[in-house]
Amino acid sequence: MFDPAAVDFARDAYAQEGRDALFVLPWVLPSNELAVTLPIDARILSLYLKRDPDFRYSGRVPGHIFVLMPNTTLAMSEGPALLSIFTDYAPDAWKRKTFANMSVFFQ
Repeated sequence: MFDPAAVDFARDAYAQEGRDALFVLPWVLPSNELAVTLPIDARILSLYLKRDPDFRYSGRVPGHIFVLMPNTTLAMSEGPALLSIFTDYAPDAWKRKTFANMSVFFQ
């Protein structure tokens, strides 16, 4: 249901940054199942944009922000819409690490 290599990437990021990092899990993923694969102290934000389409995240985290998305979502409207909610992050500065089934966007 999710990509083990992407989860390993997120775990490695947590090992380097600890709670300075923020992991964002959209509801297009099996968020609960993915959340339990991350370290217990990881900061996780689970989002369901269809329920609250006007949600915006302002401010920055001390470390990186990591947005995990299935590759199929990237072709749909949820992908760009999800990245655009982070108002204090430059839209053109997102980096992408692509895995077989998921991509991780980060800044």
